[in-house]
Amino acid sequence: DNLKQLLVQLKRRMDTQTEELLKAKKMVERLTKELESSKELIKTKDKTIEDTQKNYTKTAKDLIKARSNYTELESTICKLKSNLQHNTDSKEKDKTRIQELSEEVMKLVKRHRAEEEERITFLNELHQKLLSRHVTVHNKDRTINHTAWKDLAEVVHEQVSMLVELLQTSEKKLKASYNSVHEKQDIMTALKQEHAEQITKLTNSLRERETTWRQQRKDMEKHYYQILNDVQSRSKKTQVIADQAWEKVRASGSVQHGLESEVVELRRSLAESQVCVSSLLSACALLSGAVYPLYTRVMMLTSERHVLEGLYTTWENCRERALYLSCVLRSGKDSDQDKPERDRKFQRRMRPLLRFRVGVITVLAANRLLNLSCRSTKCFETYTTTVGDIGLSVSVG
Repeated sequence: DNLKQLLVQLKRRMDTQTEELLKAKKMVERLTKELESSKELIKTKDKTIEDTQKNYTKTAKDLIKARSNYTELESTICKLKSNLQHNTDSKEKDKTRIQELSEEVMKLVKRHRAEEEERITFLNELHQKLLSRHVTVHNKDRTINHTAWKDLAEVVHEQVSMLVELLQTSEKKLKASYNSVHEKQDIMTALKQEHAEQITKLTNSLRERETTWRQQRKDMEKHYYQILNDVQSRSKKTQVIADQAWEKVRASGSVQHGLESEVVELRRSLAESQVCVSSLLSACALLSGAVYPLYTRVMMLTSERHVLEGLYTTWENCRERALYLSCVLRSGKDSDQDKPERDRKFQRRMRPLLRFRVGVITVLAANRLLNLSCRSTKCFETYTTTVGDIGLSVSVG
């Protein structure tokens, strides 16, 4: 009874200690989960800071690219302006050249007109003189005095025809020159118009590009300004969350120290309880050592009972078979006595077969009995145990 009470008390203590240990384990698990959550928060904060830094570097790179593109566009604008200046200079040079060529053409035309007027005046005078038949010839021109009128007329006709041809050729040249000048003027006007259209297109495209670049620059500045504000707000939020997590970690650290002290105390109590359990186990082992021979005795008796039951069943079977054989033999004899004489001839013919069967059955029964008697020489055996009691065991064969 004392041992039972001690065992019950120890079991209760063990249950309470196990419950306390489970509670402590749950507290430790909860604290570890909180620590892991705080670590995850710190990791997320670090990740967000890294992401913000990456975004900041990306934005800085984008700004540098935009500035480089802006400088390239400014350089292209300067090049286009220089090309426009060069085109304007070449245009002015072409204008001056055209003016010089037109002045030269006008000079040539004036010259040609003066020569034509001189020739026309000379011919008119000559024609008037010929009509008046009053030709004054100087004394110096002996060739004219000696020449005849026919020769002189032929010479004049030849000269007049030559002058007419010269006039026609000069008119053709003038027409060709006028046509070339008009064509050049048309070409120049077309070139001027094309140049003006190109200049207007370039100026319009440059203005549109400047407006689009300015708009893009403003949009990019607004976008990156918003991104920077978002990053700063996120960094502030993450800083606040990290501070809260750090405070929680500190608080959990103090709680952890208290729990560690409780765990140490629980471990001490657990060691004491383990010592008590070991002593109880030793007592139980002693009790089981005292109970084990009785248990083995009971098991041996049960095995002997099973063996005896088997032998009893086998003996019952043998008895039933012997009774059956005796009944069969008696029935054969009775049938032989009760049969009429008309069937005796047939039974006499069958009698050797019946005799053979009966003999075989008797031989088999005798052999089985002999075998059983040879094998089961000892049925019961006695022995003494370590305690001093006398035991009885059943053995077959």
